[in-house]
Amino acid sequence: MKKVFLVLFIIITKWLFAQPNAGYDETVCGNTIQLNGSLEYAVGSTYYWTSSDGCHFIPSNDVLNPYTSISFEITEDMVIKFYLFETYGSVTKVDSVQITFLYVVNNIDVGNDTAFCQNPTDQYIGFIEVTGGYGTGIWNTTQWETGYAYVNQSSTATQVTSNHPGTENFCWRESISAGFPDQCIITDCKSVTFEPTPNTSLLMENAYTCGLMFASINGSIFDGDTAYWIDSSFPGTVFYNNSPSGLTNPNNVNDTVAVEYYGIHQLNLIACNRVEFETFDICCTDTANPLFITFYENPVINFTPAPDNDTIYAADAGFVYVDAGSGEHEWSYLWNTGDTTQNVEIDDWFSWYSVYVEDTLGCSSYDSVFVVLIENVETIDYLNNFEVFPNPSNGIFYVNYESIEKIEVYDANGKVIFNGKKSEVDIRKQRSGMYWIKIVTSNDIYLKKIIKN
Repeated sequence: MKKVFLVLFIIITKWLFAQPNAGYDETVCGNTIQLNGSLEYAVGSTYYWTSSDGCHFIPSNDVLNPYTSISFEITEDMVIKFYLFETYGSVTKVDSVQITFLYVVNNIDVGNDTAFCQNPTDQYIGFIEVTGGYGTGIWNTTQWETGYAYVNQSSTATQVTSNHPGTENFCWRESISAGFPDQCIITDCKSVTFEPTPNTSLLMENAYTCGLMFASINGSIFDGDTAYWIDSSFPGTVFYNNSPSGLTNPNNVNDTVAVEYYGIHQLNLIACNRVEFETFDICCTDTANPLFITFYENPVINFTPAPDNDTIYAADAGFVYVDAGSGEHEWSYLWNTGDTTQNVEIDDWFSWYSVYVEDTLGCSSYDSVFVVLIENVETIDYLNNFEVFPNPSNGIFYVNYESIEKIEVYDANGKVIFNGKKSEVDIRKQRSGMYWIKIVTSNDIYLKKIIKN
């Protein structure tokens, strides 16, 4: 019996002196607090929180963990006492905790995520800035990595240098003294990418082409995502393999360029490393030294006298010359007669004369002209005022003209292959090609080209 009374005495004594625990007094920043209370009797007891400002809190369903989080609007510093009530049977016990709320405005803004390109001296330099807040703080990275140097780490706007490429979160932290034992810290962070700039170079020297409107070009890039060529001199230029993607390092950028204009074209190879964000993107670029490709027109041969449909009609009076002309760069000449001069004397009254010219750049051209010599050039009707039909034909031609005294047909070497007076001309036995038909009347001489299929 004594033992029973002893146990009851201990239980009653413990209950009389036991108290719930509302936690420790705290000072917090902002308007949110986690109340961490504990109960003396977990089984059979109930509890609730209340506060000196009239706030009431619903009891937790978990009687072992009387924790609760509160949040409310504050516009100034506030001190509130919170009470934890525990009821066991008809007995209620209470404990209190005093919380000091400091009114802190976290309006600091470090801006959007950004990127900086490696500069021409191979440095990674960026600029970070914060607005709002109280103006007293420090910059740090979330990973606290080494390799970053600040001009002024405690300045709201500062330059930062990285010794390596990559992405890091830079945070501005402001510590606001709240008295013993805590401090308030407000912070904002953003992602900063230090992107390497690609290296471009040419794999060919300046060059020129003759008579062509296209050329092959070749360059190289290193550390680039994309690369492309541009023509800085003329519009309308086409690059057939422009803007390749997914390049490996190093990569040769071969292409073919087609131009619309002769002249000196400045071609630039540009490589890009692109960093994309939600609202914008940035491209770190490098441009190789200019490549100059000169597109020369082949020499243009201008015969003198001027041909009429590839034919020169000249009067056979003294010496007759055909002149091939000249160009910007000095020309050399080679005629089918073996002559190497700019002009050649005509010694065959009915024949082709051809010339090959080449200038000092190596650009060349070839052209030919048919020369017809007659006694008096004024007697030739250059309009060929008569009709030969059909033309071309299989070898039978008809001449529609009155008062014909003679008809002759010549081959390309000036040899007469037909002679007659009738309006029908038959050269079916001759090879396919171009021939000349000559009509002699009492007043005029007419010449016309005919084609035998």
